[in-house]
Amino acid sequence: MKNNRKEYVIVDIKRKKNGVVILLSDEEILISLDAYVSSYLYPGKVIQEEERQQLLRSKNDKAVQDYISKLLSSHRYTYQTIKEKLQNRYGISDHKVLVLLTPYIENKIIDDHSYCLDYIEAKVQAGYGRNYIQQQLQKKGILKKDYECKEALALYEDTSSITPLIEKLNQSHRNKTIQKRKESIYQSLIRRGFSSSLVQKEIESFYALQSEEEKEADERNRALLLKKECQKCYNSLSRKSVPEEKKKNLLIQKLLNKGFRYEEILKEITEGDYHD
Repeated sequence: MKNNRKEYVIVDIKRKKNGVVILLSDEEILISLDAYVSSYLYPGKVIQEEERQQLLRSKNDKAVQDYISKLLSSHRYTYQTIKEKLQNRYGISDHKVLVLLTPYIENKIIDDHSYCLDYIEAKVQAGYGRNYIQQQLQKKGILKKDYECKEALALYEDTSSITPLIEKLNQSHRNKTIQKRKESIYQSLIRRGFSSSLVQKEIESFYALQSEEEKEADERNRALLLKKECQKCYNSLSRKSVPEEKKKNLLIQKLLNKGFRYEEILKEITEGDYHD
């Protein structure tokens, strides 16, 4: 009876720096040295299709291992992050990922707890609060037991980065009234993950510690801003066909929304040259 099973002849075997190449008549298969040593392969050997498929699986395993080594030699990853990269690239199962990554976990090359603490420390120093940091760690697959452990909670308590942030934000919002500055700073710090109570406390403390010279400069700046905004709002309203009294009320409302006080608005309108 004729044998229809496909056979392949190993034409040559070449040792390379990155593994061993098995040359068949029409293809080259690169496998790891370990895979080669554990196989009985030699030039001239005839192999069956199932043996070729095993070589191809070894080739794929080597590619995966090389990819893992490349990733971990250039960057630090959580287990979930590297698992997602492997599955997106090679479509391997959760179990296979665990088998592949276990040696790295046992040798602490992949260490979610250590990663978590280092990440928290770096982000706290960079000016981020607990809420933001924990959201990012959750996305990376870090468990609650890690990001809320005793060491982690101690790291969150370092709020020394808040004052420099407030100083920087205060400068960048100089074209606003103090009230509007406070609102902008508050929103920025909330987005960075700080708690509402802490943010309010730190903002009030910052402005309470301003020197008299700074307070006077702010008042002068406020007066200039009021004059500028009043003129701008008035020019905008003057183009509308509405009664004069309604224009005045709209003008007052716009300026109140910009953080100016009712009394100073009335004074500016009265003393300023705002008429058609």
